[in-house]
Order: sequence, then C-alpha cells, then structure tokens
Amino acid sequence: MTELTFDLPGSRYVLPLEGGEEGQVDVRLSEGILTIRRVFVPPSHEGKGIAAEMMKAVAHDARDKGYRIVPVCSYADVWFRRNRDQQDLLAN
Repeated sequence: MTELTFDLPGSRYVLPLEGGEEGQVDVRLSEGILTIRRVFVPPSHEGKGIAAEMMKAVAHDARDKGYRIVPVCSYADVWFRRNRDQQDLLAN
C-alpha cells in the first residue's frame, strides 16, 4: 500500500489507490486536537481493509506528533472501540 500523506490545505489524509482514486480521512486540527470527521474509501476499493489501515496510520501519526483524537466519524469511533490499544490517544 502506498503511504498515507497529510494534505494540510485540504485538512485531510490522502491515500492514493489504483485507478487514480484515493482514500481520505477528513480531519480538523486545532490546538493539538485532531478531530476525525470522515473516513472515505471509494466503493470500488471497499472490503479490502483500506479504511482500517488508514486509521492505523492516522493514529500512528497523531501519536508521533503528540495529538489527541476526537473520532466524530462513526467508522473512526468504532475503530477506536475495537482497537483498545489506541484508546489512550482519545481526548476526554
């Protein structure tokens, strides 16, 4: 899988996919809080674990940069509930 990159002007993480498509994690960054607003994978790439891999990469990036996370997106919320080892990143 190609590496997920942060697009600051677009406030999103982007993952290039086959066919010129891309997966996205739309975020808002303010005062060290990374709010995950949407996780998107094009329908042609669904069911391949791409969303989970993007979330793992976002969590890793947040940990490296010292960000806390607020998962507003339902997918991100469920991902954090299933990945208890990442819950220390959640802002209270």
